Amino acid sequence: MHTETEAYNSDVTIIGAGPVGLTIANIIGATGLKVILLDQLDKLIDYPRGVGLDDEALRVFQAIGLADDVAKHITPYHWVRIYNAKRKLITTVEPRHMPFGWSKRNAFHQPLADKALYDGLARFPNVRVLFGHNVEHIQDDDQSVTIQGQTSAGESFNLVSRYLVGSDGGRSITRKHIGASFEGTTKPEPFLVIDLANDPIGRPNLEFVCDSKLPYVSIALPHGVRRFEFGVPKDQVLDDFDVSDEFVARNLNRIKPGISTKNIIRRRVYYHSARLASKFRSGRVILAGDAARLMPVWQGQGYNSGIRDAMNVAWKLVFVLKGISKDALIDSYHAERWQNSKDMIAVSVLMGKIFNPGPKLLCLLRDWAFGVLKFFPKARQYVTTMSWKPIPKFSKGVIVEAPDERTDNPIGQLFIQPSVSDADGQKHRLDDLVGMNFSVISWGYNPDDYIDSAANKVLEKLSATRIVVLPQCQAEPDKTRAGTFNVIYDDGALKDWFDLRRGSVVVLRPDKVVAAICEASNISETIHRLADRLSLA
Repeated sequence: MHTETEAYNSDVTIIGAGPVGLTIANIIGATGLKVILLDQLDKLIDYPRGVGLDDEALRVFQAIGLADDVAKHITPYHWVRIYNAKRKLITTVEPRHMPFGWSKRNAFHQPLADKALYDGLARFPNVRVLFGHNVEHIQDDDQSVTIQGQTSAGESFNLVSRYLVGSDGGRSITRKHIGASFEGTTKPEPFLVIDLANDPIGRPNLEFVCDSKLPYVSIALPHGVRRFEFGVPKDQVLDDFDVSDEFVARNLNRIKPGISTKNIIRRRVYYHSARLASKFRSGRVILAGDAARLMPVWQGQGYNSGIRDAMNVAWKLVFVLKGISKDALIDSYHAERWQNSKDMIAVSVLMGKIFNPGPKLLCLLRDWAFGVLKFFPKARQYVTTMSWKPIPKFSKGVIVEAPDERTDNPIGQLFIQPSVSDADGQKHRLDDLVGMNFSVISWGYNPDDYIDSAANKVLEKLSATRIVVLPQCQAEPDKTRAGTFNVIYDDGALKDWFDLRRGSVVVLRPDKVVAAICEASNISETIHRLADRLSLA
């Protein structure tokens, strides 16, 4: 365990009080470790930026106890409608299954969602948020990181931390400090985002209108906000961030005559970037969120990828700072998050090309391709259920490889989250019983007899939760071992999951990624191999 000394102002300093920094601070703050969160602005950003929240991000917010607060500002089951130039519906994306316990597509109001994350930090007296702090210099060595800069009042500050996480955006000083290149492209074609209050359209969901003359996106957001996004000729851009009032009014009225510009909350010109840092870590300095990657907005995955970063790096930092694991554990962060980031950027770029492929002939080919999907049910289902979204699957990192590599191998992927009942018959989402711990979940029986003393010590060091899953008909409260085992009675989802995989015991990480799966007779060997992957101290 780390003993706090006067040598450190914090265990972790985070630069950037956006959603990624706020999430990391909530995860680490809950453990009692000292956290300082810096931001150069004087307050949280109060205008919309991201508009799409996925089920993986909501699951993270559930883990930190803030999902219900964030959910007040989302519209679940937010479908995508894609229209051609004649406003004919050519395809939809509407995934109705919820393997992770939440709707897969959700519109959200980012300022209020971020505020819920910020308000959640009030639970932790060990977390300090310092607005108006601009970082100018970073120095790290084998023991600590020194962060220097100036406040908005012109005062110098000097902080010393055991680790530093830079979630400080696309122009990250943290990325520059670690010498990471920012590989990729920024498209020269500008786009204009306009957010309006008192939604003048009123229809739910998200609409892509694939018109080569005026391609635009119309998005219904919570609390009566409507977003429009459309291309802008370069000669109409006044500066890096704006266009003329006349241009705005003219194009809004091309979308819908009579739209008032008086209700505009925000308008901004931006350029689609697809960039990925060459490395996510150097020494005691780590990148997360937009500091690590930038992606086009077409799939709304910039925000969500950042939240995945936050969960992945935060639990590993906790393990190292608490003395459970050695520093080498943090190396797995880059190994696990870099490839998924690359894959998600590729999908976002592809979606942009589908939305606006350019020449009219390509637009016609796109419309034709979507039209023939109805003759191929499996292909249509692939599109409509969002099966093309790259779900993180780690091939290296904190996982124990399976003896075979079948397509249904779940190792390195998120575990499902069905609704289950405890021994008293109370309904829960599975993660709420597991907590932010490692866990051992077995189907139908207790594998204790196969866990040797050394493996038990590993599980104790990990504070692992142990759960036995039984069908409803076998619900017997006296099988619950208080303090050791939670026995939950499943309605079939977990039974089906285990039925299709080779293994009846699964080990989950704190981020609910499957670290290992095995038969009961192999559980001790599996736990020992996992201990090596965790670089246990």
